[in-house]
Amino acid sequence: MVLEEGYLSGAINGFHNTSTVFKFNGGGTWIQAEYNYLYQYLYAPYAKVIEKNGMAFIEIEGIDASAPVRKA
Repeated sequence: MVLEEGYLSGAINGFHNTSTVFKFNGGGTWIQAEYNYLYQYLYAPYAKVIEKNGMAFIEIEGIDASAPVRKA
């Protein structure tokens, strides 16, 4: 199930730690829920937050991995 989707605001540097914030242009904000380091610079990429097995994960266009997130 898709919880939120759209373009992220500004530049992102991939996945890092539990202080990594993902802000959607539509106003939604999600915080990375656990350490998962993967550097990839992208500017305003398209992203989706999906629910799998009761957990939320962010999938970002241009990154071949996902990271667990929680609503801010």
